[in-house]
Amino acid sequence: MSRSMNSGMKTFGFGLRAMKKHPEIIPVTVILGIACTGAIAYPIYSLFFKTDVTIDGGRTARWDSVNPEKPQKFLTFGQEYKSNPEVEKLRAEIA
Repeated sequence: MSRSMNSGMKTFGFGLRAMKKHPEIIPVTVILGIACTGAIAYPIYSLFFKTDVTIDGGRTARWDSVNPEKPQKFLTFGQEYKSNPEVEKLRAEIA
């Protein structure tokens, strides 16, 4: 029964035997393998090493809790952080 179903079609296995028989698919498999590895590895890298990527979406956004009078940089030279009266006025109007 299986012979009659595939009588006109030739199946093409994807493995080492196919790569030996058709060496032109080797670069395609290498490129696709690298692309799939990168597509899986980059989100994992971003999740663990980038500070702006978070899993918990229930918390408030980080930019809502930033104090404009507190220095946010690790290293600043001669910069004073003062509250801007225009910003404070707008903040009072909004809230």
